[in-house]
Amino acid sequence: MQDLVTILYNWLAISDGPQKADLIFLFGAPTLAVPQKGLELYKAGFASYLLVTGERSLTEESGWNKTLADKYAENLIENDVDKNRIIIQNKSLNTLEDVIFSLGNLSVFKRIILVNRPIQQRRGYATFQKQTTDMVLINVPCMETMSEDQLAVRCVLEYEKIERYTNKGDIKKQVIPNEVREAYQIIKEILR
Repeated sequence: MQDLVTILYNWLAISDGPQKADLIFLFGAPTLAVPQKGLELYKAGFASYLLVTGERSLTEESGWNKTLADKYAENLIENDVDKNRIIIQNKSLNTLEDVIFSLGNLSVFKRIILVNRPIQQRRGYATFQKQTTDMVLINVPCMETMSEDQLAVRCVLEYEKIERYTNKGDIKKQVIPNEVREAYQIIKEILR
């Protein structure tokens, strides 16, 4: 099953590699892996602004006594990022809201690095593709580890979210190679 999970994961964890941009967009998630990747890119000079998102996660508990965005900003400031280089959007509860609630802050930025959990990177990208048309989007997911069983379950759930949100019109339809679709179907059957 590991080879099938790898096929599905690699499709979900879309990555372009770091490129120069105007802004680094950090999707909200209850993990500091996202702002740490943003910090790495910022300190390497890939962009001069960061936008942090998220009130809280609807599916996972962070254990933080503040919003995801505020925790991200705090982490970045503790690591010597000038607070004037951080844009905070701390009202969103999901990926679609991360993007929609941030659009008003994005009008002056044309090239944006998207940083998300690897397994959620494609959905974040597809959300941006649907909600914007005039931006260059660069995918650079953070690193995150989990057990093989947990990864298999999360890959199946994420694949299903992409199909569901495409049908709702929230995200841009993604090309799903046959190999990826077949991997999903077999993994789902194994997990039953």
